[in-house]
Amino acid sequence: MCKICLIVTLFCSFLFANLDASAVAQTYKSDSTNSSTLVDHQPEYLGGDDSLYAFIGRNIKFPRKARKQKLRGTVFVQFIIDKNGKVTQPKIIKDIGGGVGEEVLRVINLLPNWIPAVQKGEVVAARLKIPVEFKDEY
Repeated sequence: MCKICLIVTLFCSFLFANLDASAVAQTYKSDSTNSSTLVDHQPEYLGGDDSLYAFIGRNIKFPRKARKQKLRGTVFVQFIIDKNGKVTQPKIIKDIGGGVGEEVLRVINLLPNWIPAVQKGEVVAARLKIPVEFKDEY
């Protein structure tokens, strides 16, 4: 019998690639009006992508209900890194059920401050969308 465990994989090509619409950072105005302008320098997690992956992997717990239902797949989460580098307004864009989306939100809310985005020399808020994959390891 294979041991079921969780592998959390964040795809670097999705995370900050300007070529993929799911990862395009946008400036975010406090009046809730979104701009489609790409930022010059995207927000950066302190320690880089590897540290971000490690943080999520250490903190995420596969919900019992999802494990029992043998749910697998990718959850997409969107959030804003504000001008102070704080993670705000996290929301699940695509969920696989079984409490997995709620668990991803819990962990995203634990993230420490980031280095904020820069647009035309000014610090700006930016929207990010990242995938978190849940699958079996054999």
